[in-house]
Amino acid sequence: RPAPEENESFLADISRYANTQNNVRPSDLYSSSPFHVGLERIARTTWCPDGQAQWFYERMTGAYRTMIAREKTPAARRRLKSAIPPSRCITKLDLAKYMNAWLGHPDIACQSAQKCFGLFMKELEAQTGPGAARPTENTWKDIVSVAILYRTSHQMALKLFPENAASLATYSVAIAGRLLGPDFHLRMVWESQRLSGPLAAQIERWQREINGILRLSSLGKPVSEWAREAECWKFVLESIE
Repeated sequence: RPAPEENESFLADISRYANTQNNVRPSDLYSSSPFHVGLERIARTTWCPDGQAQWFYERMTGAYRTMIAREKTPAARRRLKSAIPPSRCITKLDLAKYMNAWLGHPDIACQSAQKCFGLFMKELEAQTGPGAARPTENTWKDIVSVAILYRTSHQMALKLFPENAASLATYSVAIAGRLLGPDFHLRMVWESQRLSGPLAAQIERWQREINGILRLSSLGKPVSEWAREAECWKFVLESIE
């Protein structure tokens, strides 16, 4: 008798190859992959360092709302939302954007959400084999740390250059990953659940510099479109101090 994960994989394959009537999104096809199922399970049992709060991984669209709605009383729903607020929810699409940026693919992270996710999963499978990636608790903590880095960067960019905030957040995270590399300890972000003052200040300096680079190199093209091209990332890498 097939194992549950084999059944889920089989059903995903049916959706992938047989569904020609509906527009099936890549994020839907991969919902039952061992990687995402594993992340969901780990997130449910991993508490923040304070022991009072958690981050939620939304493997299936609407799962967070469903979890809250299952509580029978308003008081219980308030307690759950206090422990796991919406601001600590990471969707599959969020995951792909954040990790593509951190791993040095900001041009991919700036693509449409579904295309970004599809390319992230393609790269993951190329490295580990289809269905072979098995996340650990450390994997989840690192993902949350990158999420904190990305979301903080986005908030900063909204204040500095709101018209280019998404591109600047993505490229500043990519620069942090590239220039800080192994010297950047993601676990320190997890432990404090925020960025340090010096790191935040450095990201602001990068964003001011990147904004100028993107405007100069776009040659009149909208920055959001230019940021999707691999040549843009190459130009930023060569120009950043």
